[in-house]
Amino acid sequence: MMNSKGFFFFKFDSRDGLEAVLEGGPWLIRKSPIILKKWSMDTRLLKEELTRIPIWVKLNDVPIQVFEEDGISLIATFIGKPVMLDSYTSSICNDSWGRSSFARCLIEVNSEADLVDVVTIGIPSLSEDDFTKETIRVEYEWRPPRCDTCKIFGHVHDYCPKKVVSPPIVATSNVVTPNAEKTNDGFQTDQQASASRYISIGTRCSNISTQQ
Repeated sequence: MMNSKGFFFFKFDSRDGLEAVLEGGPWLIRKSPIILKKWSMDTRLLKEELTRIPIWVKLNDVPIQVFEEDGISLIATFIGKPVMLDSYTSSICNDSWGRSSFARCLIEVNSEADLVDVVTIGIPSLSEDDFTKETIRVEYEWRPPRCDTCKIFGHVHDYCPKKVVSPPIVATSNVVTPNAEKTNDGFQTDQQASASRYISIGTRCSNISTQQ
């Protein structure tokens, strides 16, 4: 059953079945993890901030010298916290038989750290006091959305509820409003424009009076 807020509810026939599901996780649906918690009458249905999420990861080109549970677990620590290997990878490590171009393991990643795409390790040389560098490509079957602002999983920076939105800047221009006044004849005139006309008229009147 699911409610309007996106919470799923599962009913078990026994307490043993409930405990087995809670302890047997993490569980994933279409490669995305589902967070399970025991419900009670006091449970508040609030979505918590996710800072740790288990993700299935493929480690490509793992050297044969370290293709074992301890070696793969050591490589996984550069990405996050190792949780488990898948059944096929685990059988190759235990039986020392099989063929695989990658090791698949479940790793718990932290939202405080960026997801790495490559891991470089050193393989000790048996004949000399030296080592060789090996680069392991990391492939994530699912990349959780991560916010760079609040450092949690579940959303990206553009949709962060803690993002500070700057108020819009309104640009204004200096517009001079002409002052109009009424003349004796009832018409409105512009003071600035009328001033120039008064000067020209006064000059013409002066010339006329001189000719007389």
